[in-house]
Order: sequence, then C-alpha cells, then structure tokens
Amino acid sequence: LIMAGLAMLIRIGAYLGPDVEISYAVQLEMLVAVLLLLLGGVGDWKPIRYSDAPKPLWDTGNSRSDLRVFSHRGQAMQSLRESLPPPPSS
Repeated sequence: LIMAGLAMLIRIGAYLGPDVEISYAVQLEMLVAVLLLLLGGVGDWKPIRYSDAPKPLWDTGNSRSDLRVFSHRGQAMQSLRESLPPPPSS
C-alpha cells in the first residue's frame, strides 16, 4: 500500500507543473494516495481490549481523589490577610 501511494503521488507531482490548475480529479487522486500511505503505515489492526490496559498499582488502588483534603499555607496566612487594610477603591 505504501508503494502504491508513493507511486500515485510521484505521478501526480510529475503531472503538475508550476502553473497548472489542480482539478477535482487530481485532488481526489491525491486524497486516495494519502489514504493508501496512511493505511499502509499502520500495520496490524488490533482491537482495543480492556485486558490490554496497564494494571493499577496497589498503592493507588485505595486512593480516592475526591476525599483528599489539602492543608496549604493559605490557612496560615488567613490571619495576616485579615489584619491588612482593605485595598483602595478606584
């Protein structure tokens, strides 16, 4: 498939010159050539199976991201923020 697509593209390139207007037939032939190249490069088509997915680690199996609570420095800085004067109005 790759060789057929390359041959079609080379043929189209030889047909087209610098001042040649591209017709719909040539555009269709280019599309077919590119599709042949893409399909030829894919190789084996295999279905995606659930069993092919990577197995989760035991460490992350019991972790629940919705139940996590983070302590960050914003809590410690809350008293500092409340003691600052309000920003000027513009």
